Amino acid sequence: MNTIIYWVGLIISLLLAIYVIFYFLYRQLRIEVDLAISTKSMPALKPVPIPTKNQKTVIHKLTAFIFEVRKWELVENWHYTLCDGVELIIPKGFRFDGASIPRPFGAILNPIGLLLIPGLLHDYGYKYDQIW
Repeated sequence: MNTIIYWVGLIISLLLAIYVIFYFLYRQLRIEVDLAISTKSMPALKPVPIPTKNQKTVIHKLTAFIFEVRKWELVENWHYTLCDGVELIIPKGFRFDGASIPRPFGAILNPIGLLLIPGLLHDYGYKYDQIW
């Protein structure tokens, strides 16, 4: 048992050290990224409720809570421009689920964090065959 605790502690310590090293590298290098799109504002989004109200038992509600994915809806049209000057519009009312990340990995890669806007672009492009 003590060897398991030792190895778990060692792995966690190494992961923390790697994180700290990458953080300091990031702070020192201040890496600038050329964005592939430009926009004047962020999209106006509202969350779509997870359907737990019509579930009959606690088990049904619990499984819906665990396995249903949060969806988002655009409240107004969202305009953005690609790097080659092409302007595209995602219409209001479009629903998407952000980045499709399995729930166990949601703590590592948050589907509604930095990946929300790329998830919107991907889901719209995939649904309407606009990914080149």
